[in-house]
Amino acid sequence: MRRASRGALFRIFPLLLAFTAAHAEVTYQETIRPLLQESCLNCHNPDKHKAGLDLSSYDATMDGSDNGKVVESGEVEKSLLYRVLTHAEEPYMPKGGDKLPDSQIEIIRQWIAANAPEKAGSAVVRKKEAGPAVAVVAMEEQPKGAPAMPRDGLLEPVVRTARPGAVPSVAGSPWAPLAALAAQEQVLLYNTDTLELAGVLPFPEGFPAIVRFSHNGSLLIAGGGVGAKLGHVVIWDVITGRRVAEVGDEFDTVLAADISPDQSLVALGGPSRLVKIFSASDGRMICKMKKHTDWVTALSFTPDGKSLISGDRAGGLSVWDCQGHELQSVSAHTGAITGIACRGNVVATSSEDGTVKFWDIIEGKELKSWHAHDGGVRSVAFTADGHILTSGRDHLVRLWDGGGNPVRQFEPLTDIAMQASSAGGKIIASDWNGLVRVWTPDGKRAGELDSNPPTIAQRIDAANSRLATLRSLQARVQGASTQAAVSLPTARKQLADGLGALVYKKSALAAAQSRIPPLQSQVAAARGAIQKWQAETNRLSAAMGPIAWAATANPLIEGVAASTFEAWQLAAGSLAAQQQTLSQAQSALAVTQHQCASMAPGIAAQARSNLTAAVALKAAGSTLASMQAAGNKTGDEIKAATLDLLKWRAEAARLSTDAQYASRKADAKPAGN
Repeated sequence: MRRASRGALFRIFPLLLAFTAAHAEVTYQETIRPLLQESCLNCHNPDKHKAGLDLSSYDATMDGSDNGKVVESGEVEKSLLYRVLTHAEEPYMPKGGDKLPDSQIEIIRQWIAANAPEKAGSAVVRKKEAGPAVAVVAMEEQPKGAPAMPRDGLLEPVVRTARPGAVPSVAGSPWAPLAALAAQEQVLLYNTDTLELAGVLPFPEGFPAIVRFSHNGSLLIAGGGVGAKLGHVVIWDVITGRRVAEVGDEFDTVLAADISPDQSLVALGGPSRLVKIFSASDGRMICKMKKHTDWVTALSFTPDGKSLISGDRAGGLSVWDCQGHELQSVSAHTGAITGIACRGNVVATSSEDGTVKFWDIIEGKELKSWHAHDGGVRSVAFTADGHILTSGRDHLVRLWDGGGNPVRQFEPLTDIAMQASSAGGKIIASDWNGLVRVWTPDGKRAGELDSNPPTIAQRIDAANSRLATLRSLQARVQGASTQAAVSLPTARKQLADGLGALVYKKSALAAAQSRIPPLQSQVAAARGAIQKWQAETNRLSAAMGPIAWAATANPLIEGVAASTFEAWQLAAGSLAAQQQTLSQAQSALAVTQHQCASMAPGIAAQARSNLTAAVALKAAGSTLASMQAAGNKTGDEIKAATLDLLKWRAEAARLSTDAQYASRKADAKPAGN
């Protein structure tokens, strides 16, 4: 039941009782004891029994107080209980409180007038079962077979609130990757490998203050209740999640509890300042110890199961045998003892005084003490490899070696670090705000556990929403993938065309460049021929003058003059021809060189274009690959989300039809916001 609704129930309690009285026989078991539970049992119970009066059972009520009977069957006015409740006689009851409502007093009057029956003939009276499910086991170093893990556990939370509450206790299975969280009216089991919820154990008795695994990890116990009202220790089978036993019927909440290594005994303690040891199989109280002067805040059986160690809010530490005989008692700390942990012969205690201490419990001697946390230490626990875990009011969790030397400090939590434990090679710690964080031993964060998990209906809604989001994303990814697939051939063609054009342009340039050497040779040859014919024309020109003068004087050499002139004409013609050849070759060479020069920028531009096309092709390929990978990932996520949805739908269906789930929920309240 949520805190917000509990007060409302108490306010309408008189109306509920009046309704019950009007429609059924008023009996002690069904009507009177619940009424007394709210008003009287805080003082008149087996532990306190003020004035020698215990109203917690029918027989004790009828036995009366130190002053005689308080209930006279059939005689209302002679019954002291009725007179003090109606304030007709002192001491007025409830002491220091308001007079009971008339509706409640009327119910008590009816009960006494009807000869104070214990129970209705057809009523089913709740009795403690023999409980053979809590079997005594051998104390092995490691149990045989696979470690106990929840199998098809209940996954519907009993309570779901707007925000998480403090997680006062965290326990790690000694052999399995399994952690237990003390949450609101329930204990949550988590797989520390997957960080997934593995089971929900309803605790309708109130709020669990302490959770512990048995030595072999097959059982889980939780102690708690409602302050100044009631307290119980509940034992569950870890594998099946079934409640196998209940121990104690306290009149205040249980703050400390432990189960012996052989599972035969359960110890509890709390504000009553008493330590009690019960038989785990039948719930019978074996002994009750009254040594402590303040609330009992920590309990632990020794690993050999022969002794029980208890610590209180005043810092007192006591050691008992399992028959309740005191073996040792010391003033261990100057502040409240918050934790007791045992490993082999080593006993460690933590305290609000900020220290952790090692003890020789046989001699009652302190072996070592060190300051662990500023403001106070909230818990101490041994890891599987013998290291020590502590948590503190400074928001920190610290790891120490077996000698108490610092090894590692984990990242701060958001508030007071309530408790730290280990399971499956992981470190788990909770804080006052309800945060539960998980680390690997090297200090890396592995994740978080939800101390306020959503209901199955909320999980189904979340899975449907996620599926819708993923399918929308998948559609977008498929569209982008299709577009990338379409653009890829275009990019490939553009690059191929560009590469072809580049080859053609380079080939044309090479052809043009190949024409330059022959043209250069032609130019050189023409220049050589011009020089030759220039020299010849010059020689003939120089010779023609004297020959022409001589021919005027001697007609016989006119033929020589004519031949020389003809030779000059031929030489001049050859010279002109070579000059023309040179001009043509030079022109062709200039044109070819210009062509080569003009081709180079085009080739460079084509190369740049090809590079751009190559980049575009690579980008298109990368986009396609990325979209395909995203599509595959989204597809995998859709498959996972679909499986998750099917899982929670199946869980919802099983929750509504499976008889064993109904039995587990019989005393639990529905989850709500």
